[in-house]
Amino acid sequence: MEPCRRPLYSGPMIVAAVLIDPPEGDRCFAFHVVNDSDRPIDSIWIESVDWEWGDFGGGERVSRRFGPVAPGASVVIHKETDTEVRASATLFVRDAEGDRRLVAEFPRLYRSRGEREVVPVLGRKGMVASIEVVKPPAGTVEIDDLGARRWLEGGRCEAVGWDELVKVEILTTDLGPAVADVFWVLHRADGKGCVVPSEADPGGSLLARLQKRPGFDNEAVTRAMASTTNSRFPVWEKV
Repeated sequence: MEPCRRPLYSGPMIVAAVLIDPPEGDRCFAFHVVNDSDRPIDSIWIESVDWEWGDFGGGERVSRRFGPVAPGASVVIHKETDTEVRASATLFVRDAEGDRRLVAEFPRLYRSRGEREVVPVLGRKGMVASIEVVKPPAGTVEIDDLGARRWLEGGRCEAVGWDELVKVEILTTDLGPAVADVFWVLHRADGKGCVVPSEADPGGSLLARLQKRPGFDNEAVTRAMASTTNSRFPVWEKV
């Protein structure tokens, strides 16, 4: 985990670790996301859970999506052991304010002791995490098991989860090769989406994922890559 140099989140979402009683095997803490607001949280992706003890640390990639979470409701996103170390969960959250990445950090998770407070909405005692906002540099593109994301100025983000994808196009321009002139346009059903410059995916991981979808048009991709004009090439659409 990085030192605390990121801006603190001041929104109405709460992340709390609450005891599981009785424990479920070695799992004795449940991480709850609580919506303490009057607006829904559209979706929550838990990307990873990490631990830190002095100079040592570790973690696991989780890659699970939850939501929507209605106002005044909560959802369990992870179950953890009695780690006795500092733990954090990295979340990607979408609500009315947009998409953003948050890191919720807990003090040491002790089942037998530790300061606990009554968690709003849940009405149960737990440890409430401090939440920080993570803003990757503008232009950062991420393609992983959850979906595709492109970070913009001011910490804004375009994002599409793979289960949200309804249409894919390739946009070409006449501005190359000095500047980017081929873009993947990934559409969600709500009219929003994510634009990925082809140069941001030099290894072709995005194309490899998309080619696994039934009906993907490889011939359209070939035509798009040869284009030197301002054009759009539909390459896949959900049916």
